[in-house]
Amino acid sequence: MHKLILFDIGHVLVELTGTALIKKFANLELSDQHIHTTWTTVPGVRRFETGLCGETEFAKGVIAFYDLRCSVDEFVHHFRNAAERKFDGVDGFLETLAASHELACLTNTNPLQWPRISEEFGLGAYFTKQYVSYQLGLMKPNPAIYDHVIGDCGLSPREILFVDDNANNCAAARTIGIDTCHVKSFEDTRSQIFGKLGIAFE
Repeated sequence: MHKLILFDIGHVLVELTGTALIKKFANLELSDQHIHTTWTTVPGVRRFETGLCGETEFAKGVIAFYDLRCSVDEFVHHFRNAAERKFDGVDGFLETLAASHELACLTNTNPLQWPRISEEFGLGAYFTKQYVSYQLGLMKPNPAIYDHVIGDCGLSPREILFVDDNANNCAAARTIGIDTCHVKSFEDTRSQIFGKLGIAFE
């Protein structure tokens, strides 16, 4: 039986518009696929999302890699706000789940966007545990981050349900026995979890 539901955040509970931001400022035409597949290879991105560098180094690396026509300050401002909004219905969804399960999050994120997500959007209040990459110094799908979660929450892997929109992240969790839902949107998240837990959705 699942005791803990472990959520990814971006594209699951929160709309992220970082891809659109990069396309807006790029001097060349870039596809969504190109940005998605190259993002973690950009100098500074992994360092920023594991707490090893600041926003200036991160922004300079992204601007140079994608040839963006904006200043460091402009990029930092817009990137912070690229955590656009929590999806409609998220609060009610999490409140329903919290009545019967412990909720936590496991997210690859950064110090620009996480305070906005956690505090301004209010999502941090729903999670008894918050596993945040830049605070842990680890990113998904590194197996060490899942081991950390298991050790910290004191549950067996089979008691955890992990929800993520990235197939590689889900696959890494399954290798150590964590049950997963690979989702494509908030609507898919709600449908899959309610279905798996046998909760009626109106």
